Amino acid sequence: MNQPVVSISHTNLRHNVRRLVNVASPSGVMLAVKTNAYGHGLVEVSQTAIGAGVTALAVLEVTAGVTLRQTGIDVPIFAWLLGDEDDYRLASQHDIDLGISSLHELELSAGAMTATTPLAVHLKIDTGLTRNGASENEWPGLCARAADLEAAGRIVVRGIWSHLADASPEDDAASLEIFNRAVDVATRTGLSPRVFHLGASSAGLRFPESRMDFVRFGIAAYGVSPFDDASAADLDVRPVMTVTAPVVRNESGVLVVAAGF
Repeated sequence: MNQPVVSISHTNLRHNVRRLVNVASPSGVMLAVKTNAYGHGLVEVSQTAIGAGVTALAVLEVTAGVTLRQTGIDVPIFAWLLGDEDDYRLASQHDIDLGISSLHELELSAGAMTATTPLAVHLKIDTGLTRNGASENEWPGLCARAADLEAAGRIVVRGIWSHLADASPEDDAASLEIFNRAVDVATRTGLSPRVFHLGASSAGLRFPESRMDFVRFGIAAYGVSPFDDASAADLDVRPVMTVTAPVVRNESGVLVVAAGF
């Protein structure tokens, strides 16, 4: 019996990336390639996307970023799912920026300096998604400690970032206000970050104020709409992954296909 087949269309991926690069312009596009590029192939997707105009890549694990560096990819790489078991020194050695949400992660970053190269970090403020990031009351302390460590040459605070909950336009606007207050606190503390990123696919398409230096496009780049009221075709993005499988039987008008994965 024929087995199910997963096909990846790099033609569609290039189309989607070019479309989103155009939407985001003049902001850059940081493509999310976490979890093996959502099963589409980490290295292959990254290479195609860079060729189509992506200017940075976002991964979860430091080791995924190292894999990309070892293939010769030299665009900025950002990793943000960190645990005590992660080797922060690998990030410093391979020029991978880290998303930092807490004082604990900040201290681990300060200990990861290799030779004379401090680790580059992006401090995260929680703007309402509560996935990770420092709360507003934790933020001044995080920034103050980051400023001390930067002055000592242990880290470089390259950016400030957050995730939006994308629950409603009103919620996104409120989150943007929190983000802007966080930036003000950081600069008053003495930090001078030069990279700001907030919006992902949903906000990147419909909330221009969220685009900043990068839009972290994910689902839209793979040809799936992030909206309930607009299809992928409405957004002019095309599915990158296609799964085909043989029909094994037809029961009362219900088609049953082979799984096999």
